[in-house]
Amino acid sequence: MIHKNWTLVTHPLAGSIKPAQNPYRSVVLVRSAGLDFYSLKTIENAILKYEQFTKNHREREYSSKIKKDYQVIDLSLLNSALKK
Repeated sequence: MIHKNWTLVTHPLAGSIKPAQNPYRSVVLVRSAGLDFYSLKTIENAILKYEQFTKNHREREYSSKIKKDYQVIDLSLLNSALKK
């Protein structure tokens, strides 16, 4: 989406939970007039960081209760970012 002229409003690595631990990671984007190089660098760095974290971790199967907890955390981070 960044390559198609969208800009990040929220950071893809917000919060203190490592990307390999939380199966949910919401980001907010807005349409922009052109390529936003800050957003491009941010999302590319986030992808690299995610790959580093997942390289030595196997995919986990979470119970519905744990998934719900992670969803609440994700929503809380998203709401906090949108208030700013």
